[in-house]
Amino acid sequence: MDESRRRKAYRCLSLTIANSFGWELTCPVQFEVEWTGGNATTDITIEPRSAVLEQLVRSHCGQGILTLETGYVFRTDAPYALLVTGPMNRAKDGVSYLAGVVETFWYPFVLSVNLRLTRPGTRIRFVAGEPFGHLAPVVVNLPNDVQPELRSLKTNPELWRQFHSWTLARMVDQHRLPLPTDAKSSSYPYYYHLGVLPDGGVCSPGAHCTRVRPAQFIDASSSASEHSCHDVGTDTYGESGSCDV
Repeated sequence: MDESRRRKAYRCLSLTIANSFGWELTCPVQFEVEWTGGNATTDITIEPRSAVLEQLVRSHCGQGILTLETGYVFRTDAPYALLVTGPMNRAKDGVSYLAGVVETFWYPFVLSVNLRLTRPGTRIRFVAGEPFGHLAPVVVNLPNDVQPELRSLKTNPELWRQFHSWTLARMVDQHRLPLPTDAKSSSYPYYYHLGVLPDGGVCSPGAHCTRVRPAQFIDASSSASEHSCHDVGTDTYGESGSCDV
């Protein structure tokens, strides 16, 4: 997004919200992987071979799938779970990140991120500090309580009118069309940022969000607080522990 022309990608509020919607997991060390294209666990090479990488990066699923361990057991209060996926809006050539929803309100094991290598015979490098995963809180059974419906826009006259106003504003902004004399002068992309409609109407009060600031994890190992990261041992690349989210 930083490399987009005039940083235009940041005009898309939905992208910037997704980028900060949760927590990133980053590589503690640099390593390289290469996949032969086969389905065996031995068809992925991980270098350099070290005790650190044996704890962090593993090939035990086959099918070109690589597993990266977080080193922590995560805990949430029911019914909240964690969506575990790859870095938000960050493409990496030769890699397809897999996504999973983990019931961390009871799951008693170290959380991991899985990805599938897609370019056989290509060496792929992960550098220290590079994001390799993303965690976001979700309600695991929420879709069970949702009944989706298909309707014609014309059954909602107000939404139909707003849709046409929004479409016109978007065409004006993207194609530099002349602005109608009865139209607002505000540029289309900022309607969503401001939570307003082209005719000046506002979205649900208090529901519009322009910034997400997740709290940073705190190291409370020495504290008696219930909401802390409790050390349960030490591995070769960092502390293993349980983290309350």
